[in-house]
Amino acid sequence: LIGANLAALIVHLRLRSRLSLRLTQELLHDLLGIPLSVGALQQCFEEAAASAAPLEDALVEDLLAEVTDREGVLYIDETSWKERGEALWLWTFVTTLSVCFYIGRRTIEMLDNVIGTHFEGWLMSDGYQAYRHHPKRLRCWAHLIRKARGLAESLDKDGRAFGNFTLAWLGTLQTAIYAWREAGGMAGTATDVIRHHHRDKLAEFRALCLTHAESAHDKTAALAKEFINDWEAIFRILDHPWLPLTNNDAERALRHWVILRKTNHGTKSATGSRAFAMLASISSTCRKRGQSALAYLARVITAARTGLCLPALPQAGGI
Repeated sequence: LIGANLAALIVHLRLRSRLSLRLTQELLHDLLGIPLSVGALQQCFEEAAASAAPLEDALVEDLLAEVTDREGVLYIDETSWKERGEALWLWTFVTTLSVCFYIGRRTIEMLDNVIGTHFEGWLMSDGYQAYRHHPKRLRCWAHLIRKARGLAESLDKDGRAFGNFTLAWLGTLQTAIYAWREAGGMAGTATDVIRHHHRDKLAEFRALCLTHAESAHDKTAALAKEFINDWEAIFRILDHPWLPLTNNDAERALRHWVILRKTNHGTKSATGSRAFAMLASISSTCRKRGQSALAYLARVITAARTGLCLPALPQAGGI
């Protein structure tokens, strides 16, 4: 009795507008005069997820296809998520035109299940150790700058000194990277110009990190150890200055769902987690490609109901 367009709208209200089932029910009744039970609304959500489930492989294929040339960048991040009260993680994998979400444990196996063990593109991430076995990994400088700024504002004398030095040092390197780009540096071209120019200062900073790794101030020691443990990933950009400095793309992809998490308190089952991750992936990918997720999902539901092949994921273009 509920048409595909209305079913897609219900999913859109739940995901993009972040409305609860009760508020969705109220809006449909008051605005459109459509009386539906909460159970019917939940069935629409589950049907949409089941209809779209066969698209999972296509989503991952599109995601990885963008980074198969060994110079594409895959942004990865994760945030805490509850599944029936159990502490899990919401993962996001982001490229220029694709977004995939998964809910599961924070393990190396979770990562490898998505991107495989032979991933050869650039991987941008935070400092989580599960990423460290990837040879072409990049570290997000925004995380390091925030931690250094926190140290610079701390009450510990040595921590303040180390924080201020780190901020100034990273600022100097950022200026050099931006200058290289503005001078017409070619993307995809490795160069050791920046690293060579700052070689002595880089060695000085490493020695400083080794010293502060033994600091009695916990946060000072933690930041110093983070630099030491991730040294190559952090400063690899000095040889490839055309690559991104931050993991902002992945963080932005998560932000909307972090807000949603505060209202729905996670998911209630493994089935619910898979449904949420699948529909969030389609919604975010369509938005990345400048297409209407609502219209595409309506086509998917229609095809599934009539036993036809599902429509291909929309390509990039205007809305």
